[in-house]
Amino acid sequence: MLKHLLVVLETGNIADTVLAHATGIARALGARVTLLRLLDHPRGKNRFVDPVDWHIRKIEAEASLNKIGQSLQKSGLQVSVSLLDSRTPEHVLHYAQSNDAELMILAKPTESVGDLVHSLMKHTTIPLLVVQPDGSALHSTTCYRSILVPLDGSQRAECTLPPAASIAEKCDAQIVLAHVVHKPEMPRRAPPSREELQLSERIVDSNRAEAIRYLDQITSRLPGPVETRVLVSSSVTAALHELAEQEDIDLIVLSAHGYSGTPQWPYGSITSSLMAYSRKPLLVVQDLPAAEPEQLEAMVRSGKAR
Repeated sequence: MLKHLLVVLETGNIADTVLAHATGIARALGARVTLLRLLDHPRGKNRFVDPVDWHIRKIEAEASLNKIGQSLQKSGLQVSVSLLDSRTPEHVLHYAQSNDAELMILAKPTESVGDLVHSLMKHTTIPLLVVQPDGSALHSTTCYRSILVPLDGSQRAECTLPPAASIAEKCDAQIVLAHVVHKPEMPRRAPPSREELQLSERIVDSNRAEAIRYLDQITSRLPGPVETRVLVSSSVTAALHELAEQEDIDLIVLSAHGYSGTPQWPYGSITSSLMAYSRKPLLVVQDLPAAEPEQLEAMVRSGKAR
């Protein structure tokens, strides 16, 4: 159960969509919320901190943050606010781990993963909810109505099931389990022969039948309404993008790596594409081990959590 939500706010232009998601999840799960505003030291032409400018900016940021916190408290939520005099990922990670955050929520306004998201996913196992400020709105009356959970048959991808089931149960949402059967690639200049096409079809049929059995087994372990989708496509990423739009999905819960993922990178190509281009909120669960506390302390001192 997610009991402490950390909302990371990078700018003064705080997106209503991000706060709406945090509020909806907090109400559904009975979780407390911390609003963490990241504030950089202003530097002049000579790269020295202007103490007057810094003091004014800090007072303005505190006033704005307190106003939002008080508004959320009046709506019945348990909310605290905090300013962090840094935008570096290692300091955000240190704050999150020191305060036992169980879910981090932040906005991603551009079509890229971003340095902060990249570093957070690289160095922590705390689930990360990435929201597009101008993306899909949250349904205020029911929190989330439909949650898409892509699975590729690997155990590492199944790390998404506990948080997805917890949110779905409290929001009374439907889970949609999806598996995309990838068509075998036959790169060549000449068209494939009839025998090769038949072999490809047999492989697809076998994989599709196995995928149906696999999703049925997962469904039997989950509470609440669950539907399954088995798709066949030459592009897993494109199929998931299309499915999310067709099914009017409110939230995608995805593991950072799938069956073919490598620990060399903090997340795989499918996760990267969904984060960069999907308009849907994406809850990413890191399946790799987190940085040890002593490693994180060293990164904070050296500023190397990049």
